[in-house]
Amino acid sequence: MLAELLWMEIERLAFKKKPESIDKATFKKQWIPKLKELYDTETEPLERLRILAEQLILTIHLEKVGTTYEETTASKTS
Repeated sequence: MLAELLWMEIERLAFKKKPESIDKATFKKQWIPKLKELYDTETEPLERLRILAEQLILTIHLEKVGTTYEETTASKTS
């Protein structure tokens, strides 16, 4: 029951924080299954949540670093 409750909260937060450029239908079809795949493991529900949170934090960090790198590279070639 805890695993289901946590998943419902994860899904709610994902929709709340989704980029505005992606419509809800696309987000639900393309991104929610990937998120669910990351969450569905054999570990305890709270451990699943911790692992998923770490993965998402890392993803956000890598995206920011990549954007900074791309901006730096673009400004050097201009």
